[in-house]
Amino acid sequence: MSDRATKVLCFASGRGSEWQAHCLDFDIAVEGASFDDVSKVLEQAIATYVADAHAEAPANQERLLSRRAPIMVRAGWIARFIYAVVLSRTKDTMLRHSFTLPCPASSAPSADS
Repeated sequence: MSDRATKVLCFASGRGSEWQAHCLDFDIAVEGASFDDVSKVLEQAIATYVADAHAEAPANQERLLSRRAPIMVRAGWIARFIYAVVLSRTKDTMLRHSFTLPCPASSAPSADS
C-alpha cells in the first residue's frame, strides 16, 4: 500500500479566528476558527470526498482519486511555509502549519468488495 493510501499532505494558515487549510493531494480547501477546527473539518471533507469518489463509476473514481491541487497552488503553499520558517523570528503574526492527515483507502475497492 502506498503512503498516499494512508496519509495526505495538508497546509494550514491563520490568525486569530480566521484559518484556512488545504489538502494538496485532493485539492480540497476549508475555513474555520482555529487550527484544530480546520484540521478536523478537512479530515471530514477528505473522508467524504473519498467515499463519494468510490460511489462513482470506475473511470470517474480513477480521475477523482488522482486529482491534485494545481502546481501554482502547491507552490504557493510551500512558499508560504518556507517564508514562515525563515521569518519565524520576526513579528509576523500569521501562524502556519504543515501536517498530514489519515486518508481513508484512496485506492479503488477490489472486485471482491
